[in-house]
Amino acid sequence: MKNYPPKHMGPKLVLLGLIGHLLCISARAQLYVSPNAVLHLQDASIIVQGGDIELHAPVSGSGQGSLMLNGVTSQHITSNGQGIYGLEVNHSSQVNLNDDATILHQLTLTQGKIKTGNQAVSIPAGATVYRTLGWVDGRMQKHVSAGSQVTLTFEIGDSLFYTPVQFTFDSVTTPGDVRLSTGTPASAAPNYATNPLNTSNYINRYWVADTVNTLVFTNANATLNYVQADEIGNPTTWMYAKYDTTWNTGTTTGSGTQSNLSGLKSLGTILLGVSKALEINCFLQGYYLGNQLQTAALANQGENSTPNASDTLTVSLHDANTLNLVHSSRIILNQNGVSFFTLPATISGPHYLRIQHRNHIETWSAQPISIGSLSHYGFQSSASQAYGSNQVEVEPGVYALFSGDINQDGVVDGLDYNDWELDNNNFTAGYFSTDLNGDGIVDGLDFLLWEVNNNNFVGALTP
Repeated sequence: MKNYPPKHMGPKLVLLGLIGHLLCISARAQLYVSPNAVLHLQDASIIVQGGDIELHAPVSGSGQGSLMLNGVTSQHITSNGQGIYGLEVNHSSQVNLNDDATILHQLTLTQGKIKTGNQAVSIPAGATVYRTLGWVDGRMQKHVSAGSQVTLTFEIGDSLFYTPVQFTFDSVTTPGDVRLSTGTPASAAPNYATNPLNTSNYINRYWVADTVNTLVFTNANATLNYVQADEIGNPTTWMYAKYDTTWNTGTTTGSGTQSNLSGLKSLGTILLGVSKALEINCFLQGYYLGNQLQTAALANQGENSTPNASDTLTVSLHDANTLNLVHSSRIILNQNGVSFFTLPATISGPHYLRIQHRNHIETWSAQPISIGSLSHYGFQSSASQAYGSNQVEVEPGVYALFSGDINQDGVVDGLDYNDWELDNNNFTAGYFSTDLNGDGIVDGLDFLLWEVNNNNFVGALTP
């Protein structure tokens, strides 16, 4: 093969012909391929040790031909839409893209990073990636062929850590491309402000996966990797939230610093965390047994199959200024006083928390609580956790909602007694609001609870 010598033009190297051997461009010299040049790498490499690469013509090749960047300070590639047959990054720092780079045969990530910024490294059909220690810091695009069980690994990470992603597409009916990136912090993710995950327990990282060129598939499964430093809080399991046109959530499997997502119908922005649910701790005076346990009335009387289900609560959020109802749901209160109140993704900021039970006095949080930044609210730890300190101490240091409001009019009085008396006289048994202690029988023990609170003029205190 005939070799054409390079021509030096100041600090640049203009290649006007065919190169078929190893060429080392040292110092800060730049590899510049002019518009009419033909640069063909036939089982040979051009090593650019310190300068940049600027292309105005494609770099073709065969075999293991490649352009190698192995500088010690940042280098840049400007492709101008020209494909590169082979590219190897063996760099002690990083290589920066000034525009999109398409690798036609093989991308070799020996060491160091390719920092894409707003650009992308594209791996079209037939091209491969070989990785030792390097990765793509930014956007990586790969072709997804038609077929079943099509698996792709994206060799991506951020400026500090390698956090690869693997996708498996169950059935691809129309081939296309996926462009993927990951980054930190999670709050930098598109549409983060409306995501449905808690901001106290989450993975402080996000992923953006976009389909390109009309990719059509049925289901996709993804394996996301992160590092321990990404973990905020310490939940036992993660869930995912994915945004394409709206936020949707699902469960994950996996262990350590890896999460597996299954059954994805579309791609988009992905976050990992736990549900934006508020853990609420409270006890019911009538049900309280001692040692921070209460009667499992719901379970004992066959109303719920969960063994430790104490009863149901209606939990509401009210606007801190107007007190307008914002959200309400019915939840299970467990024997240990714990319940979980799941919140819509759109709710944030300060709200009063209101607790209602079928035969106890409604109780409000002492102050508005900050939804999104708070993951727990405990009424049980102090009377002052309730608005107006409106709770009763059931054992030293443990507080509960007042019992006796059978008709739910906000006071414990003679009207509640009338309801109790009727059921007591009829020997009523079962799941009834007149059963103040939750033992399944309406009797004198319930009267004693009503009597003490009636005599103390107990009633609701609200903002």
